[in-house]
Amino acid sequence: MADPNKDIPQDITNQILRCLPVKSLTRFKCVSQSWRSVITSPSFTRNQKLLIPLCGGFKSLDLEKPFDEKATKWIFPRFWQNKYYRILGSCHGLVCLLEVDLRYVFFLWNPCTGESNQLPDCDIFPLEWRLFNFYGFGYDSISDDYKILLSSETKTVVFSLAENLWRTVHEGSMPFNFTNPDCYNDRGLYSNGALHWNVDLDSLCTFDLRMERFQSGPSLDASMVGHKWKLFGMSGETLYCCGIKEGIDSIDVELWSREKYCLEGSWTKVLCIPCSSDLRNSLNKFLCISRGNGFISLTSEDITRFDVEGGIFQKIKLCSSHSWWCECHGDFRDAHASEPMTYVETLVSPGRHR
Repeated sequence: MADPNKDIPQDITNQILRCLPVKSLTRFKCVSQSWRSVITSPSFTRNQKLLIPLCGGFKSLDLEKPFDEKATKWIFPRFWQNKYYRILGSCHGLVCLLEVDLRYVFFLWNPCTGESNQLPDCDIFPLEWRLFNFYGFGYDSISDDYKILLSSETKTVVFSLAENLWRTVHEGSMPFNFTNPDCYNDRGLYSNGALHWNVDLDSLCTFDLRMERFQSGPSLDASMVGHKWKLFGMSGETLYCCGIKEGIDSIDVELWSREKYCLEGSWTKVLCIPCSSDLRNSLNKFLCISRGNGFISLTSEDITRFDVEGGIFQKIKLCSSHSWWCECHGDFRDAHASEPMTYVETLVSPGRHR
């Protein structure tokens, strides 16, 4: 078959394809090998969204649309049951979920296409092993492989999608001490081929997905040291963090970004938002940057957007009688309430891709 777009510049073809609905794109994968390669590439992205775990399923908030109820919708994986699902991470439009019941069941799910892949059980840990301290999901570009990390205080294991197996990569105590509760986050955020965690008020640690080992991460900017801050994830290769500087009657929320930290570069201040101290609860869980000049955070029952230019808070009600995380049913859920996470729409398959 002749190439259907040989006389059209590739960038124009990509722009046209991005405007089409997912069902059409799924069919058009069969038009030619070049179209299939473009459509299923991780770089072929559509809208960025926020995935919010609720008691009855997941809600998806479109971050490219105006902030109102019309921007949210319920979505359910095909494997959905009335069980507890924890978001382990997202990368290239794929979301890694853990179903917690009598045993752990791991899934890769593409919310855009609805495709999913149940992964092999992790039999490395004994049955009584219930809690892992750190976890994450990301992409190793060198080996073209998606990987899951689980780490306890004494052992770290990795799942390789390309190899379709779990293996132990580290035994012994963690090389970093996570002692500051103001910085603690157990889900590693993916950026530049590594997972990232807050260690304390002035440093990060990373897990290199290629080398499969922990190491020190990029240092913070000097003006960020000593303040409460937390990493958050967006699409792409940029690492973001949010710092909160508290005064007597006011709070300054600062957003910072860093691109390609493995190269020469530094943190760049993206936003600085002065807020009154009575808005502290609205800044409870900073999640992501929204369209325009604003940011989104969570309270116990609402999702809040703050418009920096207009100084306006907008809220969307998530739950009427329950908090936004699932009700606790046992020790695991008490210790690990699943937090929302951003993902970008792609048509990447969650199956093995070699």
